[in-house]
Amino acid sequence: MKAVARIVGKSDRLLQSVLLIGVLLLPRPAAAQVDGVHVTISPYAGWTHWDDGVNLRDKPVFGGRLGLMFGRHIGVEGNYGFVPAETINGPTMYTPKVSVGTEVGADLHHYGGDLMLNLGLSGALSPYILGGYHQVVYNSDDPLITEDNTFAGIEVAAGVIGRLSQRVGMRAEVRDVTLSFDSPAAVSDGTQNNLFVTLGLEFSLGGDVKSDDADGDGVPDSKDTCPGTPLGALVDVNGCPIDGDRDGVPDGLDRCANTPSGAKVDSYGCPLDADKDGVFDGIDQCANTPAGVARTRRPERASTRTAVRSK
Repeated sequence: MKAVARIVGKSDRLLQSVLLIGVLLLPRPAAAQVDGVHVTISPYAGWTHWDDGVNLRDKPVFGGRLGLMFGRHIGVEGNYGFVPAETINGPTMYTPKVSVGTEVGADLHHYGGDLMLNLGLSGALSPYILGGYHQVVYNSDDPLITEDNTFAGIEVAAGVIGRLSQRVGMRAEVRDVTLSFDSPAAVSDGTQNNLFVTLGLEFSLGGDVKSDDADGDGVPDSKDTCPGTPLGALVDVNGCPIDGDRDGVPDGLDRCANTPSGAKVDSYGCPLDADKDGVFDGIDQCANTPAGVARTRRPERASTRTAVRSK
């Protein structure tokens, strides 16, 4: 229980930061996801936070992941990370019981294999969890240490993927990389919980792209009561086009807003005036008005008065 409390205490703020990053990176409320068997590639960079029993300073980590997804939700993934490490006290990776020297540089290589479960059923935000086995290869710069040390353990992670497009996403993650040391010189022989906080891109190759929003209006198909909305049209919460002036051309596509009621419009929503008398077709009671006739007088009446006077 103490170990669990320690993990929660360390990762709480970091996980909140990762989730906030994921939300801020969301481009829209719905996006296409890749279905079927497909490959994922995810380069990343981040920061390490080592437990007290690990003799390393917190440093950046760089790496990549290669995954094989069996549909949207389940897959396997391999991970590699490199840390330009630096010890705090002496050349060993574990924290010694007594001070034995100064800080020493080192290269740290992290390898992992995990089972991944994507919890995102639809939309642009896909939370996920994963877990598996890992190895850390520690290569000290100390000339007296001629062999690499390898440590193994269990790793678990949680994160979010914000869909930027059909096949590209932004991935944020917090990973707990556990280590233990069996050396009697180590200050602790218990499990060390170390956090890798990373941010990167994810690219999906192969598979089938299936959209949860076929007409791209921002309303998921499951809630869209007006499918097939023209691209660019503004819609309400039900996915139905909004037409403020009721001219038959949806807002967002209508180039002439506030068209008078009853006026005929073209495909852009602009009123038609065939006789160019200033009165729109559909409202004009006297079509084909001769050029120059004032629009306040009906032309047939003007012709009648002229005929009467001539008699």
